[in-house]
Amino acid sequence: MFKWAPNGNPANTNFVFNAEYFLRKESGDLLNDPAGAANASAYDGKQGGYYAQAIYQFMPRWRTGVRYDALHSNNTVGAPTPGTALATLADNSYDPKRASVMVDFSNSEFSRIRLQYNRDESRPANEKDDQFFVQFIYSLGSHPAHQF
Repeated sequence: MFKWAPNGNPANTNFVFNAEYFLRKESGDLLNDPAGAANASAYDGKQGGYYAQAIYQFMPRWRTGVRYDALHSNNTVGAPTPGTALATLADNSYDPKRASVMVDFSNSEFSRIRLQYNRDESRPANEKDDQFFVQFIYSLGSHPAHQF
């Protein structure tokens, strides 16, 4: 995470950048049993993903941001036990990803309205989905007094 604010004061203007990478490795035996006759195959799987986002508060109460996230898998299934069928997994060429852009306004510390656009490519066969959101976030309940 990287944070920046002019003169160390984030009240009027600030910038925040976040990014993470995730990795999972697994191996073992894969058992495919659709008809009651177990088919054991060697399995070696590796999945990874990441996201990166940046949010910039360009004036009090107003922020804009971008985000990109993606996943990738590399799963292999070895030869099955002799005389049985091969177990299969999802196609390795399927790599979902999404890009987002947003702008929001904080009316007070208790409410915020956000406009967001996503370009979602998380469906197989490279189908693209354009998504538009209007979100109103609010908080109810007691809260200690302080300056917003």
